[in-house]
Amino acid sequence: MNWKKLIRNTLIYFLLIMGYIFIYIIDVESYFYKKQDVESKSKVNFIYQQF
Repeated sequence: MNWKKLIRNTLIYFLLIMGYIFIYIIDVESYFYKKQDVESKSKVNFIYQQF
């Protein structure tokens, strides 16, 4: 068994799991990009926002 390949694959899967936890479970992205609801100023903008 190749130990370097095993360690590399373990590290890759660990980083993927950590990325999943930070992005989807903890939702780190919402801390960086604050989402603000924008009020529509006209009926045309309101219609375009629905699509």
